[in-house]
Amino acid sequence: PEGVQVSLLKEYYEDGYHIVRDIDSTVGVSISDASLPPRTWNGFLAPKTYKNVYIDTYHNQVFDDIFRTFTIDQHVKLACSLPHGRLRGADKPLIVKEWSGAMTDCAMYLNGRGIGSRFDGSFPSGKPSGACGARSKGSSSELSAQQKKDTLRYIEAQLDAFEVGAGWYFWTWKTEGAG
Repeated sequence: PEGVQVSLLKEYYEDGYHIVRDIDSTVGVSISDASLPPRTWNGFLAPKTYKNVYIDTYHNQVFDDIFRTFTIDQHVKLACSLPHGRLRGADKPLIVKEWSGAMTDCAMYLNGRGIGSRFDGSFPSGKPSGACGARSKGSSSELSAQQKKDTLRYIEAQLDAFEVGAGWYFWTWKTEGAG
């Protein structure tokens, strides 16, 4: 079966928490949401007993086929909905990991060496949605004025959304081949 065995993951997280606490009683301990809604972990490592525990959550509109045909307005709308949906109701502070301004998987080697992109159809799944162009091998300076405006809009929407949490990590889009 796909997915992680939550019971084993919980055991691993609790063991890890105690190992960290044996060394430092104040440092933050981050656990992954395992691609489940963060509130799934409510009650586990509960804040009243377990101090300074964070949920590391991930939201990316690049790798799932459903997002491939999204317009900029749909990307922004989904980002703006996160504080009222997926990011809501967790009993531990959230840290959003490795989000970016990317709306495609066009960056060279993003899916692995020689694998290609879902967006342009060179990845072995589904139909292509468009051409990668400068998003694959070029520089951000080669993007059109509209692409730059759309990327900024998307980043701003995510910044607003992720501010409901305890923090976030921005994943830069510069990869191999991008200047």
